[in-house]
Amino acid sequence: MRGLTNEDLRYSDRDTLILDVNGTARLNMNNPDVGRAMRARMKELAQKR
Repeated sequence: MRGLTNEDLRYSDRDTLILDVNGTARLNMNNPDVGRAMRARMKELAQKR
């Protein structure tokens, strides 16, 4: 089996999630909608502290 890297998996800035070769998902912070949602959530959590 050929060794795979994250570079072998194609994704665009429009994708919300990025999957690595092990199937682990992470947020695509290059997506503007994801970035805005994360900032809004962090601000919301900070106000609750």
